[in-house]
Amino acid sequence: MTPQNGINIYRGSTDNCIVSKVRARGARVKNPGEMGIKADADQLLSVELRKKRSRGIIYTGLSDPYNELERESGIMRKCLMAVLRFDFGIDITTRRSLILRDKDLLKDIADRTKCIVRIVLPCLKKDAFQIIEGDKDSIDERLEILEGLKDSGVDIMLDVFPMLPELNSDEDNLLEMLELAKKYKVKAIDFHGFKTKLQNDMQDYFYEKLKERNKALYDHYINKLGRPKEFNLDKDGKFYKILADYCIKEGILFTKEEIDDYARKYENKKEGKQLSFFDLTQQ
Repeated sequence: MTPQNGINIYRGSTDNCIVSKVRARGARVKNPGEMGIKADADQLLSVELRKKRSRGIIYTGLSDPYNELERESGIMRKCLMAVLRFDFGIDITTRRSLILRDKDLLKDIADRTKCIVRIVLPCLKKDAFQIIEGDKDSIDERLEILEGLKDSGVDIMLDVFPMLPELNSDEDNLLEMLELAKKYKVKAIDFHGFKTKLQNDMQDYFYEKLKERNKALYDHYINKLGRPKEFNLDKDGKFYKILADYCIKEGILFTKEEIDDYARKYENKKEGKQLSFFDLTQQ
């Protein structure tokens, strides 16, 4: 566990996104495409949580904890049991509906403190989505997570990433995502300032995948845009104004500062409440 309460149960890239955060951070893996597993992650987490003098929020790292390896290993579920046992909160970023397997634990954590699930969903247009996320992923799976966690007590956050020209950088996509956020009563929506930066090894990987997935768009990025490594899609502030007006009206968090502030603060929902027998046995 990192000093900031981060856990990485799996190593390497667990998704097919054209903008790979694993490559952006220069993860210490010879081949970022190779996945690895920390088989004793739940035991190590329990040891660390037992040492903590104060409770806080545990967050998952770069690798999606609900990848295909998790289906068999169940290590993330064991980690959630440890988080619940020691009365900590959790902040999970995922693309996979496998998270719904653990809805019971997520709800139990949400009854006690903050339980945050960030769902990565760049757009609702199928063609653009498959260029960004790859043809093995689907919009329907992301919507399944939203539907499954709606009204569960879990704080849902929409992670609209990455933002890319000619794919999801238009006003229609912004409005569609905002309507989706309202429909599923999300706590926050994060457009990352309508910016995407290709860091470290990410740039070569991005253009290689873009060429594979859509040659015409690749040519446009190279010949018209000049193979940029950074995209600022809201230079005039128009998108931000639409976002701010909508989210303030609907009570949705939307700035980096307020999202980070909410996600970092531990909340004890049991203060002033009568403890159940289960609660007492966990003290």
